[in-house]
Amino acid sequence: MKIKLIMEKRNLTVDLESEKAEALFNAFALKLLGIEERTEVRRMMTDTVLLKDHCTTETPAIEQKLQDIATDQRISAPIREAIRHQEAVNETKNTWEQECFEKGYKGFMYIRCPKCGEIRGFNAKKESQSFLCEDCGIVTPFEEPLKRLYLNCECGRRFTYWTNMTEEMFDIPCIDCGMPVPVIYNHKKNIYETVRG
Repeated sequence: MKIKLIMEKRNLTVDLESEKAEALFNAFALKLLGIEERTEVRRMMTDTVLLKDHCTTETPAIEQKLQDIATDQRISAPIREAIRHQEAVNETKNTWEQECFEKGYKGFMYIRCPKCGEIRGFNAKKESQSFLCEDCGIVTPFEEPLKRLYLNCECGRRFTYWTNMTEEMFDIPCIDCGMPVPVIYNHKKNIYETVRG
């Protein structure tokens, strides 16, 4: 069975055994749909054969994709329900992040001063809507929502920050051991997460 991966000006065709081809296609389709590992939707779709080879992020609603990709009608209803639930969870998360932006942020912060460029990590114990740079003394209001940053150090410690960083990838020192931990921006989730090595 052949699998074709086609992009503008590029393509790849691989001939595989039927089972491997189905597994690979399912993995690509789930990745394109943004369905994460260890979710109920992922568990339901693991045994499903996905059909369409034109899944794109340009399709506005996941409902339209579902009609094309689920071949087993017995599980397409539970998949739709699980995706609706996941979308509701995502909407709640977005509402919570917007609420934090409006009320102010508290907790671990990793903030770059827009004036002097100095980066500072600290723990804000009270809700704040601005940042005071200790180097240049400028108070900068948070004009855009901050992003979440999830740090998982090799020493075993895990931390969650709010950040205004805009770089695609950077290192952040672990609070516990001081070792630099590389983090990368995940465009789908709008978060920074630890680079898995």
